[in-house]
Amino acid sequence: MQSENKKELIELHSARGEMYAFLGRVYANVPNDEFYQMLKKIYNKLEILVKQTDNEKLTSGVKGLKEFLDKRSSLKGEELASFDLETLRHYTTLFGLTTSIPTDESIYTSVEHRERMEAYDKMINLFKYYGYKKRQDISENEDFISYELLFMSHLAYSSSELVKKGDEETYEKYFKGQLSFHNNHFDKWVYEFFKRVEEKDIENERLYKYLAQISSGFIHEDKELLEELNSSNN
Repeated sequence: MQSENKKELIELHSARGEMYAFLGRVYANVPNDEFYQMLKKIYNKLEILVKQTDNEKLTSGVKGLKEFLDKRSSLKGEELASFDLETLRHYTTLFGLTTSIPTDESIYTSVEHRERMEAYDKMINLFKYYGYKKRQDISENEDFISYELLFMSHLAYSSSELVKKGDEETYEKYFKGQLSFHNNHFDKWVYEFFKRVEEKDIENERLYKYLAQISSGFIHEDKELLEELNSSNN
């Protein structure tokens, strides 16, 4: 592997890892001050990403996120507290009630549409195979949307480190694992999940439909990127 290509791959997989880590926290973390700081921190990188692609979902989502952040920044005192409380209620309505949008792959892909089915078992095995450990602050099932996003972050960051070390054999395993994960997990359910978040009818919902668009657009672009990398190596 040439040093120039090596440097590019290290940076590319690290950037992918950062973006997947961000998306993973979107659906696991309740909106609070730390959450809003995370959104501000990632926004500039999302803006750069939009300029590099022509993905409509990604463009729309980043534009909507800017509008949300600008609106929130313009508020103070009771107005800001009221705005944040409403956003928290939106999060709870979307993800925290028995009537909320299902957030586990098994519910979408199993015949029974139940938790802890085949996808759940597969995720447990993948965690073991690639050395990913569940987080203490996320008590959900292994096929929870955030865990799948964080798992892909783990694979991307690991790929970056493996390129640094020059371990091409293990890198190939992790790279192929990410393509497989797109095909055998993401493609089978996440776009339906994001569609439901976008289309959930909640009055004044200003944030999560845009984050769902960003998630959907990024994952789509990421798969195309990995496929291009794979083709160029064959």
